[in-house]
Amino acid sequence: MTAQSDPAVTVTIVATAINRSEKTLTLAYVAGELPPPDSTIRDSRNRARVRGWRLSTLRAWNPTVADRCAAILAALDSVPLQEAA
Repeated sequence: MTAQSDPAVTVTIVATAINRSEKTLTLAYVAGELPPPDSTIRDSRNRARVRGWRLSTLRAWNPTVADRCAAILAALDSVPLQEAA
């Protein structure tokens, strides 16, 4: 899988996909209910470092959550964020 076909998914997107807060998601993966994040991702919006998973990691854990994450990523890509003037 290439990086484009296996995108990085931030904790915010996973939390949205499972209808939970980021804090609840963090507690869930600390408790072993989710796979540990694959890496730290530099968020393009504010350049901050955030935890993240590869879509393939999420798909191996829960295909439905991965499908929702992919849909969220596609929606975000379809409407580019404009830089503030």
